[in-house]
Amino acid sequence: MTVNTLSAVTDDEARPAGGQALKTAIHIARERVEIPSDRQLAFRAGVSYDTLMNWFAERTIPRPAELGKVAKVLDVRLVELMDVYEGRDPQPPGLEQRLGELIDELRIAVMEMRMGRVQQEEQTAALLRALGLSVRSVPGPRETPSGNEPGARAGNRRP
Repeated sequence: MTVNTLSAVTDDEARPAGGQALKTAIHIARERVEIPSDRQLAFRAGVSYDTLMNWFAERTIPRPAELGKVAKVLDVRLVELMDVYEGRDPQPPGLEQRLGELIDELRIAVMEMRMGRVQQEEQTAALLRALGLSVRSVPGPRETPSGNEPGARAGNRRP
């Protein structure tokens, strides 16, 4: 079971990192599993109490093996504690939420591309009008000559 408390350590504006954030996350998780003190936690995890205090004071960087022992005792994932220490969101948005955000971004990009194409076509038409050419007299990119036109070859005819 993973304790879903570590996101309470961070806020959306400024994500704290380092020893203080780790200390807060560990204390929240420690209370949830009813371990009364950091000394008890260190004993149960098999790490030195001084090691915990050095992490909290940012005198040392937690080694994954030792932090993993603490995470196991606290019933949280090692990755969550590492994320807190490094200032990342330990509870990232769910896959469905992130996919929805990406779909919205793609819709906006497609709409912008369409608008850009329409503006380009309008600018081209305005330029041709300014040059005195009819927009209809210039074949569009999708128009092909018919077989009845003088320049059409027999091999290019379509049924």
